[in-house]
Amino acid sequence: TFVGREQVALALRAADCCVSASTMETIGFTAMEAISCGTPMLAANAQGFAQHLSHGVNARLFTPQDEESFDRELETLMTTSRTGCWSREQLRESMATASVEACTVRVMRAYRSAWLGRFLPLRYFLTMLMFATQWFFALFIK
Repeated sequence: TFVGREQVALALRAADCCVSASTMETIGFTAMEAISCGTPMLAANAQGFAQHLSHGVNARLFTPQDEESFDRELETLMTTSRTGCWSREQLRESMATASVEACTVRVMRAYRSAWLGRFLPLRYFLTMLMFATQWFFALFIK
């Protein structure tokens, strides 16, 4: 079942930290939500996470596919005092320029500017041509 934003915020505020092992984040909304609630984040140093998170400032970033890096960064995160840049207030402040709305607009702009979207009829034609070529070879050339 889905829960409302208020319940998500309560759960994130109650957590000691938020962890994501994903390396394929477009923006990293999970991290933005957690940090906006004042909850420190452990995430892969990849894609969307790397854009909005600063290692040692508002998150700990581990090297993707490296278990030792993950373990080391999680241990560091869990033993770090929640003062200074790791206080709830400072974590929230670090997300002030990374609003969900602004990031969504940026992602949608990037999707619209992708060159493949402009050549959709050509892509369909090439797909059908490849299908016909494979069918021809499978049927007539054995």
